[in-house]
Amino acid sequence: MSSFRFPLLALCLLLIPAEAHATRTVTSPYVDAHTLKLKWKGGVTHDERESRDGAWSTKLSTEYGLNQIVSVEIEGDAENPGDRNDTDYVATSVKAKAQITKKGEYGIDAGARLSYEVNHAGDPDTMEFKLIVAKDSETFRHVANITLDRQLGDEAENDVNGGISWSSRYKWLPAFEPGIEIFSNFGSLSDGSDFDDQDHGIGPVVYGKLTDQIKYEVGYIAGISDNAADGRAKAVLEYAIKF
Repeated sequence: MSSFRFPLLALCLLLIPAEAHATRTVTSPYVDAHTLKLKWKGGVTHDERESRDGAWSTKLSTEYGLNQIVSVEIEGDAENPGDRNDTDYVATSVKAKAQITKKGEYGIDAGARLSYEVNHAGDPDTMEFKLIVAKDSETFRHVANITLDRQLGDEAENDVNGGISWSSRYKWLPAFEPGIEIFSNFGSLSDGSDFDDQDHGIGPVVYGKLTDQIKYEVGYIAGISDNAADGRAKAVLEYAIKF
């Protein structure tokens, strides 16, 4: 049980403030057939700008693997911008993920996910497509996400936004796998904004499997562009039930 103390303590510390504004995760391409996954995602933002500092969000989702290829997920998102006491339920998302290649059959594993987010805060809805590639070995796992999204509705911006995220981990112990994550949100792909006007971050993340059913990840993503928040603490907790 001693190997569990660090990840459990880290999770408890992050759960106290309740969560991170615009919680970010790197999506895996793999689908677990006939498995129900209950997920909590959250964290808190630190920034020198008062309008951002202390902002948080929390997401709860349910994902089910229909077979070895396709899973479906529904997720709810609540946010607090940090500069007021109001916390709002802001969005509901429906997601469908497909595992395109069988794990380990080729040099790279591939998947894709399509998401539709219904916005409850007065902003337009969003459609997102995510291409997922991974390289998984006995010692390391590397995952990359390439994301395109577009607003939908009467007041939607007629533009496509793009982003890339990356995760690498060293499989040291099942309960403790240290790694790193990189997030780059380019914003509109047509406005030609420079690096500092975009949102880029990098930081350490720890992943682990506490039991056959419980997985976690905790980390801190530091901003490396002017428009990015100074830092975002993040955590994910997953409970899986096999049917």
